[in-house]
Amino acid sequence: MFFNLVIPAIGIYLFVKGLMLAKTDKPINMGKALFLSLTMSLIMGLCNIAAYQHIYFNKMDIISDWRSDQYSRIENKINGDMNITEENKAKETKKMKENFELKIKPSSFGSVELMMCISTGMVVALLVFVWNYKRLTLPS
Repeated sequence: MFFNLVIPAIGIYLFVKGLMLAKTDKPINMGKALFLSLTMSLIMGLCNIAAYQHIYFNKMDIISDWRSDQYSRIENKINGDMNITEENKAKETKKMKENFELKIKPSSFGSVELMMCISTGMVVALLVFVWNYKRLTLPS
């Protein structure tokens, strides 16, 4: 998730900064910067979703290794928790495994990825635009 935030943020930063420094007939306004960064964020999110779907459907060994690793972590967490009674440990383990299966589906990943990329892109675009606009328009 770290790189899903950092790489789009750097890309949007460089994109908006480049737009603002470009010599055009009309100066860039905040609406254009936000719309173009929204488009760029959407493209980045769709590329990440496509890559995840490729791995999910075509590289089953990676997904099965990840699944088995997560299942063992879930079991270790539940077995190590003293607040859960022995009768409820099997139910909690089953519930957490079902929740994990729901979260790794491409549709769940896609919705989270789109929301994360678009929101990160919008916030970074706004911050970069305001910061560069003040810096470029205020007399030195």
